[in-house]
Amino acid sequence: MRTYKWDNIEQITFEINNRKAIILPTDTVLGIISKVPELIYKIKKRPKHKKLVKFVDDIKNIANLNDKEKKVISKYWPGPLTIIKNNIGYRIPNHPQLLNLLKSIHWCYSSSTNLSGKNPINNIDQAKDTFIKNINNIVFVDEPQKEDKPSTIISLDNYQVLRNGIVDGLSIIKQLKD
Repeated sequence: MRTYKWDNIEQITFEINNRKAIILPTDTVLGIISKVPELIYKIKKRPKHKKLVKFVDDIKNIANLNDKEKKVISKYWPGPLTIIKNNIGYRIPNHPQLLNLLKSIHWCYSSSTNLSGKNPINNIDQAKDTFIKNINNIVFVDEPQKEDKPSTIISLDNYQVLRNGIVDGLSIIKQLKD
C-alpha cells in the first residue's frame, strides 16, 4: 500500500502518469484522481452513465467558453465550482499541492472518494479499508482533509444549477445571464 505526503510530489506525479489512481485531499471532499477513467469507475463501482469531472490546470484547457463565461468562472477558480460545458465537467481546485500536481500533469479525471451511491469518505484510513481490494491500483496521499462539502455544479450548456455546494450556484447563473 503506497502512501505519500505532499512533499513527494515527483513520486505522486510518477504514479498518476503510470496509470494509478490517487486518493488525496482537495478543497472540497477527499478525491480520487486518475488519467485512466475506467480505473475510477472500477474502484468506485460507478455506473458508466455517471460522468467524471476533469481537473484542469488552466481555464485555457476548456474549449468553447465565451468571454462572459471565462470572466464569471475566473472569479470562482481555482475553487469549489464545477462547470459543465459541452456535456463535460471541469474544475480547477483551490488546493495548493493539488494545483502543483496539475501543473505537472495538466489534467486528470476526478470524483469524490466513495463507493458509488454511498457518502463521501473524508479519512484516508477509511478509504484504505473501503478500497482494499483495489490496493494495487491506488496510491494514497496521507494529509488531512480540511473540508467536507462538495463543489457547486452548474451547467453552462443550459445555465442551470445541478448541485449547490460551497458557493451559491444561483448567483453564478445570474451573473452569466446578466
